[in-house]
Amino acid sequence: MAAVRARRFARRNLPIIVLAGTNGVGKTTIAHHLSVALNIGQRSSTASMLRTLEAVVPRHPINRRWRYGLQDQTPAVVKRLFRRRSQLYGRIVRRIVSHARKTGQPYIIEGGPLLPEHLPLPSVWYAVITVTDAREHQHRLQHPFGTRTRHLRPLHLPTVRFVDELLVARARACGLPVIDNTGSVGVTVRKLRRAFSL
Repeated sequence: MAAVRARRFARRNLPIIVLAGTNGVGKTTIAHHLSVALNIGQRSSTASMLRTLEAVVPRHPINRRWRYGLQDQTPAVVKRLFRRRSQLYGRIVRRIVSHARKTGQPYIIEGGPLLPEHLPLPSVWYAVITVTDAREHQHRLQHPFGTRTRHLRPLHLPTVRFVDELLVARARACGLPVIDNTGSVGVTVRKLRRAFSL
């Protein structure tokens, strides 16, 4: 069955699937279950790549401002820093997309807080993963499931929710899928498959 699905994807030349979202919405878990359901073996996380960038270039101004004291910033400053951070994510995703197109492999990318305008949209399928229930979102931030570890630094829930609202609003304005992951993983994966007609 998996081999049949793989051949079908090869014939259809699937673009790369990008799952955007803020911390704690379940991108890693959803990406894993979606890759199993679709028999897609290639997965990447821009967040892990960006953590590498933070380690290599810790003094980069965007990295420093995003890491420290974001909860003390005004919404306008958070929005500006979020857009700059999204541009960095977008540059990483473009590199992955370029590689994936050369190999012809379908790919799933956990895109982090990534705005659609920073992506090569004709080449990728983009969806925002969100958690509409604020209490559930807070619980997931404090007790991550897919990543298996707590976040390395405290995350300010109101700021995370604000960025989530920006992502959701932008995706809807562009007519792109927004998937609520408040329910079970299986339900969310089915929603994604319907959104992408898979």
